[in-house]
Amino acid sequence: LPLRQLLREKLGWPQHARVALYAGRLGKEKNLEFLLEAHQRVHSQDGRARLVILGDGPERARLQGRGLAGVDFLGSCSYSEVPRYFAAADMFAISSTTEVKPLVVLEALAAGLPVVAVAACGTQDTLTDGVDGLLTPHQLDPFATAWKRLVQDPALTGRMAEAARMTARQYGIEEYGRRLVELYLEARSRQGVA
Repeated sequence: LPLRQLLREKLGWPQHARVALYAGRLGKEKNLEFLLEAHQRVHSQDGRARLVILGDGPERARLQGRGLAGVDFLGSCSYSEVPRYFAAADMFAISSTTEVKPLVVLEALAAGLPVVAVAACGTQDTLTDGVDGLLTPHQLDPFATAWKRLVQDPALTGRMAEAARMTARQYGIEEYGRRLVELYLEARSRQGVA
């Protein structure tokens, strides 16, 4: 069996499901009510849509208490376990409007997960709409529509998965190191130092 199928089997996730993963703190600033509402819109139109929420925080009990269909709250786990959740998912969803440079988005991209996100400071600085993910205004209808596109179009998800990995490489230590050396050399040449 392919890795994703094996992981889903171990995690108890249905093979046919189209799983969106959210990983992070469950706090008000993460705009999770919006995320859950968008998921319910998608799930009501396509029962394969599933949202897996990995993490904990002050909002967990309240959000989990809503008892929404197709949503699994997994709580927190050790950092070493996180990659298997990314590898078993189909996409990543984030609705926060307060991130500066969300590391979790880079982790999702590195795992080959297209991202559906609200176009906010950190996400629109990282993602290219239509290439490695889908960016929307902070409005439920466009966000749910973008999410549904990823649920219903595996070919699109596959193309974006490859682009997601390419985007993540731009943030790797090798690429950052190369850019830093270029900046030092440029600064040195401006100083007239040979």
